[in-house]
Formats: sequence, C-alpha cells, structure tokens
Amino acid sequence: MGTKRNYQIIVKSQEETNEHYDPNRSHNGGGYSQPLIAGIIVWKKCRKPINFVIDDQSCGEFGSRYSVHFAGPIEMSGEYYVNDVDRNREETSSIPKNAATVAIREMFEKELGYWIGLEPECEEDDYDDDDNW
Repeated sequence: MGTKRNYQIIVKSQEETNEHYDPNRSHNGGGYSQPLIAGIIVWKKCRKPINFVIDDQSCGEFGSRYSVHFAGPIEMSGEYYVNDVDRNREETSSIPKNAATVAIREMFEKELGYWIGLEPECEEDDYDDDDNW
C-alpha cells in the first residue's frame, strides 16, 4: 500500500505561451515548451487553499527561466524567480522560509518538477516529516 498524501496539487489551467512550440525542436531548436500553469494546493495544514502560477520561459538546453507565484496565507505567499539562460544567473525569492514552505517546496518539486528557492528564515530540519510541528 502507498503512503496517503495530506495534500493535493490541482492544476486549473495550463497553456502553451510559445507559439513556435515543437517537441521535435524543444532541446535547442527554438521549439521549447513555455507553459503558463495556474492551480491550487489544498493541504490539511492550511485552512485556505494556496493559489499558484508558474510562468515558464525556459529555453531547453540553454537553461531555465521561470517564476512561481504563491498567493495564500501570508506565511506562504511570495514569488520565486530564476534565470540561468542569460550569462549572469539571477535568482530571487520573496517566499519566506519556514516549516510550511519547506514542505510545500518538496511537494511542488515532486509533483510539478519546479524547484522553488526560499528566503532564509529557519533551518530545513525544522520540518518533521511525520507531521509533528
């Protein structure tokens, strides 16, 4: 039997923003998938759903460029941006680092494949994987 999850990530909409998207040219030929994804995270630890938007402008083998915006309770709201397509890598985050957002980051990467950087506020091991806070 599998482990029961205490959260659900629901994608409400996903649209391709690159009008030249072509899976046959998606590695380095300009046909990169650049989705705009919107949805919610429903989590038993949080009274209200957390809305999210991913704006992915990555360029295949040339690198990642995307932003993730969270809107929910104040301790889980903010935006993460990474750009390593350009010569000088840029990475910023206004998402506070706390036990809840560390857990959400793990869920998000596992389910959707997007890493989210956090502002430093606490140590990662402050989150107990057994749901004991």
